[in-house]
This record gives sequence, C-alpha cells and structure tokens, in this order.
Amino acid sequence: MAINDYRCADCGFEEYDLIADPKNCIMCDGLMYVNFSYWKGLEIDPRHDERLDSKGFVKKFGLLDDPLASAQLGMGDPKLQSFNRLSEEEQKVYKERLILDGDSPKLRKDVLKAYNKNIGSKYEVQED
Repeated sequence: MAINDYRCADCGFEEYDLIADPKNCIMCDGLMYVNFSYWKGLEIDPRHDERLDSKGFVKKFGLLDDPLASAQLGMGDPKLQSFNRLSEEEQKVYKERLILDGDSPKLRKDVLKAYNKNIGSKYEVQED
C-alpha cells in the first residue's frame, strides 16, 4: 500500500497522506484522483561502482553483462543455451576464473575467443 495525496476533479478539494483510495470527494461527491503536485521529485541513484559511469551506464562490459558469453558458461537465459559451444573442461576453467578473479571485460573477451575458436572463427573479437 502507498500513501498518496488526492484531489477532487470537480471542486479541487484535497486530502493528504491517505492509505485508502477515496473514490468520491467528501465535499461534492466528485471523482478523486492521485495528486502528485506536492512531490519534491524522484531521485534515482544508479549503482556506483567501477564498471559504471555517473549515470549508471556500463562502461566496462563484463561476462555477466553479455548474454552470449554467459551462455557459454551455462548461465543466463535458458533460451540461449543452444549457443553454448564450450566443452565442460573449458567451462570449468572460466567459471573458476569468474569465482576467483570476479567478472571483467578480459574474462568476457577470453570466453568469446574460445567460443569463436570452437565455431570456426566466424566472428572477429575486438582486441584492446
């Protein structure tokens, strides 16, 4: 349940900080609607870490941010598991790196290089 302010559409009577939704105005029996005019605004605080810029956009795109790379380790969207081309041994190595060193753009590139090698180098993986 939310606490809202309400205003009558007909006479303009206002009620403040109500939990219940008043359907009709107590003054004129007009329709009441949620009134947001007294809100100070919404402040969105994006996650702040080294991977994100000040607006919350990813600037370091890691393995867990990439659906194809995640699928190579058997993680992520189950619908993408058909794209998994890494062997169980390769998956184990990369999962251990993910656990020990954490997610990183380098890990993502290494997984995509292994994927690319296993499918016959059809795609170019950008090098830094």
